[in-house]
Amino acid sequence: MSDVEIDLLDPKTVKGDVILLGEGDFSFTRSLELYFGSNSKPRMISSSFDSGEEIAKKYKDANVWLSKWRMGGGGSSAIQALHGIDATKELLTQLGPAAADCTFSTVIFNFPHLGVEDARLHGAMVAHVMMRARELLLGSGGSGKGFFVLALADAQAERWKVNDMAIRNNMPLFKQFTFRPNDWPGYKIRRHINGKSFEKKVQCCSFFCYAVEGDTGEGNAVIGLLERILHSEEGACLPQMTQAQPKEDGPERNVVKEDHGYKREMEKMKKNTGSLNAIFVKKSTFMSKKYPTPDGPKTIPEIGLQNSKVNDGFERQMGFQYHWMNWKVPICISMQGMFIHHEIETGV
Repeated sequence: MSDVEIDLLDPKTVKGDVILLGEGDFSFTRSLELYFGSNSKPRMISSSFDSGEEIAKKYKDANVWLSKWRMGGGGSSAIQALHGIDATKELLTQLGPAAADCTFSTVIFNFPHLGVEDARLHGAMVAHVMMRARELLLGSGGSGKGFFVLALADAQAERWKVNDMAIRNNMPLFKQFTFRPNDWPGYKIRRHINGKSFEKKVQCCSFFCYAVEGDTGEGNAVIGLLERILHSEEGACLPQMTQAQPKEDGPERNVVKEDHGYKREMEKMKKNTGSLNAIFVKKSTFMSKKYPTPDGPKTIPEIGLQNSKVNDGFERQMGFQYHWMNWKVPICISMQGMFIHHEIETGV
Protein backbone atom coordinates (compact mmCIF):
# COMPACT_ATOMS: atom_id res chain seq x y z
CA MET A 1 0.00 0.00 0.00
CA SER A 2 1.29 3.43 -0.90
CA ASP A 3 0.31 6.03 1.67
CA VAL A 4 0.58 9.78 1.97
CA GLU A 5 2.37 10.10 5.27
CA ILE A 6 2.86 12.95 7.70
CA ASP A 7 5.98 13.80 9.67
CA LEU A 8 5.00 14.64 13.24
CA LEU A 9 8.46 15.72 14.36
CA ASP A 10 11.42 17.33 12.68
CA PRO A 11 14.00 14.50 12.53
CA LYS A 12 16.67 16.99 13.61
CA THR A 13 14.99 17.31 17.02
CA VAL A 14 14.21 13.62 17.58
CA LYS A 15 16.37 12.03 20.26
CA GLY A 16 17.01 8.31 20.21
CA ASP A 17 15.61 5.25 18.49
CA VAL A 18 12.69 2.93 19.21
CA ILE A 19 12.50 -0.81 19.84
CA LEU A 20 9.23 -2.76 19.95
CA LEU A 21 9.15 -6.04 21.86
CA GLY A 22 6.72 -8.94 21.54
CA GLU A 23 5.13 -7.87 18.27
CA GLY A 24 2.74 -10.41 16.73
CA ASP A 25 1.55 -9.49 13.24
CA PHE A 26 3.64 -6.27 13.34
CA SER A 27 0.51 -4.20 12.67
CA PHE A 28 1.31 -1.75 15.49
CA THR A 29 4.74 -1.14 13.99
CA ARG A 30 3.05 -0.51 10.65
CA SER A 31 0.64 1.94 12.27
CA LEU A 32 3.52 3.75 13.98
CA GLU A 33 5.33 3.93 10.64
CA LEU A 34 2.35 5.71 9.09
CA TYR A 35 2.58 8.42 11.74
CA PHE A 36 6.33 8.92 11.55
CA GLY A 37 6.33 8.93 7.76
CA SER A 38 9.57 8.64 5.81
CA ASN A 39 11.77 10.18 8.49
CA SER A 40 15.13 8.55 9.02
CA LYS A 41 14.47 9.19 12.71
CA PRO A 42 13.42 7.63 14.89
CA ARG A 43 14.77 4.38 13.58
CA MET A 44 12.71 1.42 14.71
CA ILE A 45 13.62 -2.17 15.45
CA SER A 46 10.48 -4.26 15.75
CA SER A 47 10.86 -7.71 17.27
CA SER A 48 8.75 -10.81 17.80
CA PHE A 49 9.17 -13.72 20.19
CA ASP A 50 8.00 -16.03 17.41
CA SER A 51 10.33 -17.15 14.66
CA GLY A 52 9.85 -15.89 11.13
CA GLU A 53 8.28 -19.23 10.16
CA GLU A 54 5.80 -19.05 13.06
CA ILE A 55 4.86 -15.49 12.12
CA ALA A 56 4.15 -16.57 8.54
CA LYS A 57 1.83 -19.35 9.77
CA LYS A 58 -0.05 -17.32 12.39
CA TYR A 59 -0.31 -13.97 10.67
CA LYS A 60 -0.56 -14.37 6.92
CA ASP A 61 -1.18 -10.64 6.41
CA ALA A 62 2.05 -9.62 8.17
CA ASN A 63 4.22 -10.45 5.17
CA VAL A 64 2.88 -7.43 3.27
CA TRP A 65 4.85 -4.96 5.38
CA LEU A 66 7.58 -7.34 6.52
CA SER A 67 8.65 -7.92 2.92
CA LYS A 68 8.57 -4.19 2.25
CA TRP A 69 10.79 -3.47 5.24
CA ARG A 70 13.24 -6.17 4.17
CA MET A 71 13.51 -4.51 0.76
CA GLY A 72 13.76 -1.04 2.31
CA GLY A 73 11.08 0.27 -0.04
CA GLY A 74 8.55 3.04 0.36
CA GLY A 75 10.60 5.07 2.82
CA SER A 76 10.76 2.14 5.24
CA SER A 77 14.52 1.68 5.45
CA ALA A 78 14.40 3.01 9.03
CA ILE A 79 12.56 -0.16 10.18
CA GLN A 80 14.15 -3.54 10.84
CA ALA A 81 12.12 -6.59 11.87
CA LEU A 82 13.75 -9.29 13.99
CA HIS A 83 12.35 -12.63 15.12
CA GLY A 84 13.05 -14.96 18.04
CA ILE A 85 13.77 -12.16 20.52
CA ASP A 86 12.99 -13.04 24.16
CA ALA A 87 12.13 -9.78 25.94
CA THR A 88 12.84 -11.28 29.38
CA LYS A 89 16.52 -11.85 28.53
CA GLU A 90 19.42 -9.50 27.85
CA LEU A 91 18.46 -7.61 24.70
CA LEU A 92 21.51 -6.01 23.12
CA THR A 93 23.25 -9.34 22.44
CA GLN A 94 20.08 -10.78 20.91
CA LEU A 95 19.65 -7.77 18.63
CA GLY A 96 23.18 -8.19 17.27
CA PRO A 97 24.33 -6.09 14.28
CA ALA A 98 20.83 -4.65 13.78
CA ALA A 99 21.36 -2.44 16.84
CA ALA A 100 24.99 -1.55 16.13
CA ASP A 101 24.31 2.11 15.32
CA CYS A 102 21.18 2.57 17.43
CA THR A 103 20.79 4.68 20.53
CA PHE A 104 17.52 3.59 22.07
CA SER A 105 15.34 6.02 23.98
CA THR A 106 12.02 4.13 23.89
CA VAL A 107 11.05 0.50 24.49
CA ILE A 108 7.46 -0.48 23.59
CA PHE A 109 5.71 -3.64 24.81
CA ASN A 110 2.04 -3.96 23.80
CA PHE A 111 -0.61 -6.17 25.39
CA PRO A 112 1.56 -9.08 26.58
CA HIS A 113 -0.21 -12.27 27.61
CA LEU A 114 1.08 -15.74 28.43
CA GLY A 115 -2.09 -17.61 27.51
CA VAL A 116 -3.07 -18.35 31.12
CA GLU A 117 -4.96 -16.27 33.68
CA ASP A 118 -2.32 -15.88 36.37
CA ALA A 119 -1.76 -12.36 37.68
CA ARG A 120 1.38 -13.24 39.66
CA LEU A 121 2.99 -14.91 36.65
CA HIS A 122 2.21 -11.96 34.40
CA GLY A 123 3.51 -9.51 36.99
CA ALA A 124 6.79 -11.39 37.17
CA MET A 125 7.06 -11.47 33.37
CA VAL A 126 6.47 -7.73 33.05
CA ALA A 127 9.01 -7.07 35.84
CA HIS A 128 11.66 -9.01 33.93
CA VAL A 129 10.91 -7.10 30.71
CA MET A 130 11.09 -3.79 32.58
CA MET A 131 14.48 -4.76 33.97
CA ARG A 132 15.74 -5.63 30.48
CA ALA A 133 14.33 -2.40 29.04
CA ARG A 134 16.05 -0.30 31.71
CA GLU A 135 19.27 -2.26 31.13
CA LEU A 136 19.10 -1.51 27.40
CA LEU A 137 18.33 2.20 27.83
CA LEU A 138 21.15 2.71 30.33
CA GLY A 139 23.70 0.48 28.57
CA SER A 140 25.95 0.98 25.57
CA GLY A 141 22.96 0.71 23.20
CA GLY A 142 20.89 3.30 25.04
CA SER A 143 20.67 7.04 25.45
CA GLY A 144 21.24 6.99 29.21
CA LYS A 145 17.56 7.63 29.88
CA GLY A 146 14.25 7.13 28.10
CA PHE A 147 10.89 5.40 28.42
CA PHE A 148 9.39 1.96 28.76
CA VAL A 149 5.91 2.11 27.18
CA LEU A 150 3.55 -0.69 28.19
CA ALA A 151 0.06 -1.08 26.66
CA LEU A 152 -2.40 -2.95 28.89
CA ALA A 153 -6.02 -3.05 29.91
CA ASP A 154 -6.31 -0.85 33.00
CA ALA A 155 -7.72 -3.78 35.02
CA GLN A 156 -4.73 -5.94 34.02
CA ALA A 157 -2.29 -3.26 35.11
CA GLU A 158 -3.95 -3.18 38.52
CA ARG A 159 -4.12 -6.96 38.94
CA TRP A 160 -0.55 -7.47 37.77
CA LYS A 161 0.70 -4.60 39.99
CA VAL A 162 2.80 -3.19 37.15
CA ASN A 163 3.23 0.23 38.77
CA ASP A 164 4.72 -1.44 41.85
CA MET A 165 7.04 -3.45 39.62
CA ALA A 166 8.14 -0.25 37.86
CA ILE A 167 8.96 1.48 41.14
CA ARG A 168 11.09 -1.50 42.15
CA ASN A 169 12.96 -1.11 38.87
CA ASN A 170 13.44 2.61 39.60
CA MET A 171 11.33 3.70 36.63
CA PRO A 172 8.21 5.45 38.00
CA LEU A 173 5.08 6.12 35.98
CA PHE A 174 5.57 9.30 33.92
CA LYS A 175 2.15 9.47 32.28
CA GLN A 176 -0.79 7.27 31.37
CA PHE A 177 -2.30 7.81 27.90
CA THR A 178 -5.69 6.36 26.96
CA PHE A 179 -5.49 3.74 24.24
CA ARG A 180 -8.13 4.43 21.57
CA PRO A 181 -8.25 1.82 18.80
CA ASN A 182 -9.22 4.26 16.05
CA ASP A 183 -6.01 6.22 16.61
CA TRP A 184 -4.00 3.25 15.34
CA PRO A 185 -5.06 2.38 11.76
CA GLY A 186 -4.84 -1.31 10.97
CA TYR A 187 -3.62 -2.35 14.42
CA LYS A 188 -5.15 -5.58 15.70
CA ILE A 189 -4.73 -6.91 19.25
CA ARG A 190 -4.10 -10.63 18.81
CA ARG A 191 -3.31 -13.61 20.99
CA HIS A 192 0.29 -14.76 20.87
CA ILE A 193 -0.66 -18.44 21.15
CA ASN A 194 -3.00 -18.72 18.16
CA GLY A 195 -2.90 -15.34 16.42
CA LYS A 196 -6.64 -14.71 16.92
CA SER A 197 -8.00 -11.31 17.88
CA PHE A 198 -9.11 -10.61 21.45
CA GLU A 199 -9.94 -6.91 21.01
CA LYS A 200 -13.53 -7.36 22.25
CA LYS A 201 -12.27 -8.81 25.54
CA VAL A 202 -9.95 -5.90 26.24
CA GLN A 203 -11.74 -2.75 27.39
CA CYS A 204 -10.47 0.52 28.92
CA CYS A 205 -6.82 0.29 27.93
CA SER A 206 -3.88 2.65 28.31
CA PHE A 207 -0.29 3.23 27.38
CA PHE A 208 1.62 3.29 30.68
CA CYS A 209 4.82 5.28 30.15
CA TYR A 210 7.59 4.71 32.68
CA ALA A 211 10.52 7.13 32.79
CA VAL A 212 14.10 6.00 33.21
CA GLU A 213 16.52 8.39 34.91
CA GLY A 214 13.93 11.15 35.15
CA ASP A 215 13.44 11.60 31.40
CA THR A 216 11.01 14.45 30.71
CA GLY A 217 10.00 13.34 27.22
CA GLU A 218 11.54 16.29 25.38
CA GLY A 219 12.45 15.23 21.85
CA ASN A 220 11.06 11.72 22.34
CA ALA A 221 9.11 10.84 19.20
CA VAL A 222 6.79 8.30 20.83
CA ILE A 223 5.92 10.45 23.85
CA GLY A 224 5.41 13.41 21.51
CA LEU A 225 3.03 11.39 19.35
CA LEU A 226 1.04 10.13 22.35
CA GLU A 227 0.78 13.70 23.69
CA ARG A 228 -0.56 14.93 20.36
CA ILE A 229 -3.08 12.10 20.10
CA LEU A 230 -4.23 12.61 23.71
CA HIS A 231 -5.08 16.24 23.03
CA SER A 232 -7.01 15.51 19.82
CA GLU A 233 -10.32 13.86 19.08
CA GLU A 234 -10.13 10.14 18.44
CA GLY A 235 -8.73 9.52 14.96
CA ALA A 236 -8.03 13.23 14.32
CA CYS A 237 -4.26 12.73 14.10
CA LEU A 238 -4.52 9.92 11.57
CA PRO A 239 -2.30 10.16 8.51
CA GLN A 240 -4.15 10.99 5.29
CA MET A 241 -4.44 7.92 3.07
CA THR A 242 -5.47 8.86 -0.45
CA GLN A 243 -3.82 6.17 -2.55
CA ALA A 244 -5.23 2.78 -3.44
CA GLN A 245 -3.76 -0.56 -2.38
CA PRO A 246 -1.82 -2.60 -4.96
CA LYS A 247 -3.96 -4.11 -7.72
CA GLU A 248 -5.36 -7.58 -7.28
CA ASP A 249 -6.78 -9.96 -9.86
CA GLY A 250 -10.05 -8.75 -11.31
CA PRO A 251 -11.43 -5.35 -12.36
CA GLU A 252 -9.16 -2.37 -12.00
CA ARG A 253 -9.52 -0.54 -8.70
CA ASN A 254 -9.71 3.24 -8.84
CA VAL A 255 -7.73 5.72 -6.78
CA VAL A 256 -9.65 8.44 -4.97
CA LYS A 257 -7.97 11.47 -6.50
CA GLU A 258 -8.17 15.08 -5.45
CA ASP A 259 -10.19 16.00 -8.54
CA HIS A 260 -12.97 13.70 -7.29
CA GLY A 261 -13.54 16.29 -4.60
CA TYR A 262 -12.98 14.02 -1.59
CA LYS A 263 -10.55 16.31 0.23
CA ARG A 264 -12.65 19.35 -0.61
CA GLU A 265 -15.80 17.75 0.82
CA MET A 266 -13.96 16.64 3.94
CA GLU A 267 -12.79 20.20 4.55
CA LYS A 268 -16.40 21.37 4.26
CA MET A 269 -17.46 18.78 6.79
CA LYS A 270 -14.89 20.01 9.32
CA LYS A 271 -16.49 23.47 9.23
CA ASN A 272 -19.98 22.31 10.18
CA THR A 273 -21.62 20.02 12.69
CA GLY A 274 -23.28 17.78 10.12
CA SER A 275 -22.55 14.15 9.51
CA LEU A 276 -21.02 12.29 6.61
CA ASN A 277 -23.27 9.57 5.20
CA ALA A 278 -22.25 6.90 2.69
CA ILE A 279 -25.20 5.74 0.56
CA PHE A 280 -24.78 2.56 -1.48
CA VAL A 281 -26.70 2.81 -4.72
CA LYS A 282 -26.33 -0.60 -6.36
CA LYS A 283 -27.87 -3.37 -4.25
CA SER A 284 -26.39 -6.35 -6.12
CA THR A 285 -22.85 -5.10 -5.65
CA PHE A 286 -23.57 -4.04 -2.08
CA MET A 287 -24.77 -7.52 -1.13
CA SER A 288 -22.32 -9.77 -2.93
CA LYS A 289 -19.03 -8.11 -3.84
CA LYS A 290 -16.11 -8.79 -1.48
CA TYR A 291 -13.56 -6.10 -0.71
CA PRO A 292 -9.99 -6.58 0.57
CA THR A 293 -9.67 -5.88 4.29
CA PRO A 294 -6.91 -6.61 6.83
CA ASP A 295 -9.17 -9.46 8.02
CA GLY A 296 -9.54 -11.00 4.56
CA PRO A 297 -12.11 -10.44 1.75
CA LYS A 298 -15.51 -9.34 3.13
CA THR A 299 -18.82 -8.04 1.82
CA ILE A 300 -20.22 -4.77 3.18
CA PRO A 301 -22.96 -6.61 5.16
CA GLU A 302 -20.33 -8.85 6.75
CA ILE A 303 -18.40 -5.78 7.86
CA GLY A 304 -21.62 -4.29 9.24
CA LEU A 305 -22.38 -7.40 11.30
CA GLN A 306 -18.97 -7.10 12.97
CA ASN A 307 -20.04 -3.76 14.41
CA SER A 308 -23.77 -4.27 14.97
CA LYS A 309 -23.57 -3.63 18.72
CA VAL A 310 -21.21 -0.66 18.63
CA ASN A 311 -22.46 2.89 18.12
CA ASP A 312 -20.93 4.24 14.85
CA GLY A 313 -18.65 1.18 14.80
CA PHE A 314 -19.34 0.51 11.11
CA GLU A 315 -18.40 4.03 10.05
CA ARG A 316 -15.24 4.04 12.16
CA GLN A 317 -14.06 0.66 10.92
CA MET A 318 -14.79 1.52 7.28
CA GLY A 319 -13.05 4.89 7.48
CA PHE A 320 -10.19 4.41 9.91
CA GLN A 321 -9.28 0.74 9.50
CA TYR A 322 -10.47 -0.40 6.07
CA HIS A 323 -10.13 2.96 4.24
CA TRP A 324 -13.13 2.36 2.01
CA MET A 325 -12.35 5.50 0.02
CA ASN A 326 -9.68 3.44 -1.76
CA TRP A 327 -12.18 0.85 -2.98
CA LYS A 328 -14.25 0.79 -6.16
CA VAL A 329 -17.65 1.08 -4.50
CA PRO A 330 -20.99 2.46 -5.82
CA ILE A 331 -21.69 5.25 -3.32
CA CYS A 332 -22.70 8.86 -2.90
CA ILE A 333 -21.44 11.12 -0.13
CA SER A 334 -24.12 13.24 1.50
CA MET A 335 -23.33 16.31 3.60
CA GLN A 336 -25.56 17.25 6.56
CA GLY A 337 -28.12 14.65 5.54
CA MET A 338 -29.22 16.93 2.68
CA PHE A 339 -29.22 16.34 -1.09
CA ILE A 340 -25.88 18.07 -1.54
CA HIS A 341 -23.71 15.17 -2.66
CA HIS A 342 -20.65 14.31 -4.61
CA GLU A 343 -20.76 11.10 -6.64
CA ILE A 344 -17.53 9.08 -6.38
CA GLU A 345 -18.32 5.89 -8.28
CA THR A 346 -21.25 4.32 -10.15
CA GLY A 347 -21.98 1.35 -12.33
CA VAL A 348 -19.56 -1.16 -10.77
